[in-house]
Amino acid sequence: MYQPAPGAERTLLLLHGTGGDERDLLPLAARFGPGFNVLSVRGNVQEGGMPRF
Repeated sequence: MYQPAPGAERTLLLLHGTGGDERDLLPLAARFGPGFNVLSVRGNVQEGGMPRF
């Protein structure tokens, strides 16, 4: 998931924990303010049916 921010020069890379997904940390990214692009990805390894890295 990519959320561009107009004029942003920095990008936050969000990596969730086991059982999470690419949406879990979006509230955390919002706390950094509007000056960041946000790149949040889903883990591509399954452990017990749950995504992880």
